[in-house]
Amino acid sequence: MPSWSVLKIWQIEHPELRQTLEAIRFLNATDYAAEALECYDDLDPASENIQAELAIAKAKAATLLGMARLQDLRKLPQPIQENEEC
Repeated sequence: MPSWSVLKIWQIEHPELRQTLEAIRFLNATDYAAEALECYDDLDPASENIQAELAIAKAKAATLLGMARLQDLRKLPQPIQENEEC
């Protein structure tokens, strides 16, 4: 695995690598957000332990949304143009 400084240089030299990494971060963040929403799918309002289950679901969702925020998505990634030479 190359070092962080090498990756930064490669991103400057190869813009398509930077775009690909941005797209991967965006996909990871959207997966985390989708998982956060799914935390509430299994809740049963008629359950005896609904308050405890809700607290656990909230904690899981907050953790997943925090992980999505760590992806540093201030803007959408640029579309990746595949096979530009063709």
